[in-house]
Amino acid sequence: MKTLLILRHAKSSWKHAELPDFDRPLNKRGKRDAPRMGELLRQADLLPDLVLSSSAQRARQTTQAVVDSSGYGGEVRWMDSLYAAPPESYLEALRALDDSLQRVMLVGHNPSISDFLAKIIAKSGCEAVIEFKKGAVARVETGRREATLNWFFTPKIARAIQAAAANAAKSQPKTSRR
Repeated sequence: MKTLLILRHAKSSWKHAELPDFDRPLNKRGKRDAPRMGELLRQADLLPDLVLSSSAQRARQTTQAVVDSSGYGGEVRWMDSLYAAPPESYLEALRALDDSLQRVMLVGHNPSISDFLAKIIAKSGCEAVIEFKKGAVARVETGRREATLNWFFTPKIARAIQAAAANAAKSQPKTSRR
């Protein structure tokens, strides 16, 4: 069983309409949410062995923020083939990897990333529909012929988890040292 982390880029800016889609950066919310998702991965002890990311600007910024905030120190591969790509491109990128990798993170765009996730978790004869929010991350356990969605966190859920953890830490009784 291997772990696949699937991350949609964080919210991007439309402020500069003259920019090509490929060059659109993150907006303020995206810049705030992306590090939060990296922190969530660090707290869950889910750092990947390798990161494959679209080379589009918003995906690069998301990936870098997640990498920095999670403490991940491994390789990031920037892939043009994951931008404006069909879901099969994500599968091809994974199939090209060394089998020794146990946990890989993919960073991409919608609708491809939602379609890819739905495709790999759908059981034969069933369809899955995934609404992959900007900045969300999914954890999928993969086997030879099946994939199971273990959890799916949006930046909003990550904020709530981190706020609850912070409140719990504040309410812990302080022990005195004597």
